[in-house]
This record gives sequence, structure tokens and C-alpha cells, in this order.
Amino acid sequence: MITPGNWGFAATAFVVILTIFLIIDMVRRLRRIRYRAQVEEARRADGEPGAAGDESGQGGTGPEAPRPGRATGRP
Repeated sequence: MITPGNWGFAATAFVVILTIFLIIDMVRRLRRIRYRAQVEEARRADGEPGAAGDESGQGGTGPEAPRPGRATGRP
């Protein structure tokens, strides 16, 4: 009778554990994205200056702000 033996068991256990860690990491990242979106939405609803998309002229100094002299974000 041919069986996978200890190496087969170890390989399967490794794949299962790796998959579990990847799923946990993915859930954390998705949760973080969802919370950031909620915070951004709350900022926009409150009219807080410096929120992305705010057209009051205040804020907007982050990396997403357009640079002077460039109409597009291309170099």
C-alpha cells in the first residue's frame, strides 16, 4: 500500500496553516480599508477642512495634491 507518509502530512499541514494566515491577513486589510473609507466619509459629511475632495482651498498638501505647474500627475 502506498501512502503519502510524513512528508505528505507535513506538506498538507504547511499549506493549510499558510492559507489560514493569508486569510487572516486579508481580513485585516479589508477591515482597515473599510474603516478608512468610513472615516473619510465622516470627514466629508462634517465638512472638515483638509478632507480629500474638499474644495475650500484649505488642506490638500498630501501626496495626492497636484503639484504647481503640472496639469496632470504625469512627469
